[in-house]
Amino acid sequence: MFNQAYTEPNSSELGDLEESVSVNEIEDSEANSDESDEAEESSDTQVLSEAEESSNSDYEDNDDSQNEDDEIFYDYYDDGNVLSFKIPDGWYAGWYKDNSFVYAYIYEDGVDGDALSIKIFRIDGVFDADENGNVDKDVIEKTFNEWVEYGWFDSYELTEAGEIAVGEYVGTCYDLKGYYTHDGEEIVTLTRYIVTEGDNSFCITLMSPGDGDSFAMVIDTFTKISDTLTLPSAEQLAYWNVEE
Repeated sequence: MFNQAYTEPNSSELGDLEESVSVNEIEDSEANSDESDEAEESSDTQVLSEAEESSNSDYEDNDDSQNEDDEIFYDYYDDGNVLSFKIPDGWYAGWYKDNSFVYAYIYEDGVDGDALSIKIFRIDGVFDADENGNVDKDVIEKTFNEWVEYGWFDSYELTEAGEIAVGEYVGTCYDLKGYYTHDGEEIVTLTRYIVTEGDNSFCITLMSPGDGDSFAMVIDTFTKISDTLTLPSAEQLAYWNVEE
């Protein structure tokens, strides 16, 4: 799914493992030889290592940040995943993929995080189509209602905002005004969801803070990108599978 809540590492689990391992070390040292102690110490290290890895992976799998080994593009984006476009001045692009998310991103240069961003997802990375294979306003509202239940928004307003060119395709725009609370303060975000149709459907998100000027700037940036945008065909979408 498009959003996930962060899961902090469980330090109490590591504490329980360390206490258990310490008791075993005392018992084994009284009954076994030095060779047995060395084997037990090796096992201890492996158990703690695996526990730390498991605890940390819960957080890392939900980290919606850039992969450390990602190649960053500043002029023209073409990473071999059958997606290409010219990058406007002042922005950069890259490719993100883990066991939950697959998308290309375009961020404003010099701005921390993705408060101002454009992301290109395969449609099923964001929305589940209805029984007829369509993603319309009803499907989108159902998804956003689920996000409210999950706590990702307190509430939202959704407006269908016409059509826009997406390379050689046409996308339908849905503008979301989302409200959530952070440290007792209400935060407003504006996101345009652009949904294309066909066997190679995509969802493109244009995100900004809750002021109209920033939102208009992100939309204008995507318009420039769209003039040179090439999307993968239906046959080429294997590059976008999460499990690969």
